[in-house]
Amino acid sequence: MRRERVSEQEVLGAIRQNSLADPSHAVAVILESDAQFSVIPRSSDPERGAIDDLLLHR
Repeated sequence: MRRERVSEQEVLGAIRQNSLADPSHAVAVILESDAQFSVIPRSSDPERGAIDDLLLHR
């Protein structure tokens, strides 16, 4: 985060903007090449992972 000059508050803000109340509900926050954040939410189904949820929404 330091190398990209991203603050913890910016990351937490991105998580909140994606309707996640708690950072633990996010698997990852990705800084995209256009300086936007992509937030990958944790799966609500313990049998599936976050990537499985993304693939289902294609």
